[in-house]
Formats: sequence, C-alpha cells, structure tokens
Amino acid sequence: MVTQSGQMQSIAVTAFKSQCLALLEDVARTGEPLMVTKRGKPLARITASGAQGDYPQKSLAGTVTVLGDIGGSIDDVRESSASDSPGRCRARS
Repeated sequence: MVTQSGQMQSIAVTAFKSQCLALLEDVARTGEPLMVTKRGKPLARITASGAQGDYPQKSLAGTVTVLGDIGGSIDDVRESSASDSPGRCRARS
C-alpha cells in the first residue's frame, strides 16, 4: 500500500519487497521519489537515476577553485599563496 505524505509517496518495507519491480519502474517512469519505511520510520528513499551516463558528481562542476599545482613543490604553493593573499601563508626562513 503506497501512501502520500506531503509530496513524497511512502510504502512499508514488507509491501515494497512484494512489489519491488513495479514500484521501481513507476519511479523511473514518473521521476517521483518513493520513501520506504520500516515501522513508520524512513528507511530508504528511492529516486530515478536520471539520464544514462549522468553522474551525481556533475552537480559539483564549477564549485571547486584550484589554488595551485598538485605536482609542484610546496615552495611554489607557498609563494603563490603569499602573493595572492599576504599574511595568509608564509614560507619558513
């Protein structure tokens, strides 16, 4: 038995086990997530996988700033950091 709780539908784990394939196909077809519960508490959330070849890591694209060359020496990093923001990173003498 699938019940509606707010926006997301939920189903008990025992019912999910018996209807698993049909429920997974519904989630893939509609794109609507499904909450699986055990004794009324959330156990798992089933979501559509999206387009084939799509990776969750793509959502992080453009959020990382490269501060230095990972292959360079630590002295190169210290020099570039010191010139970019004085007082933040100083080379030892």
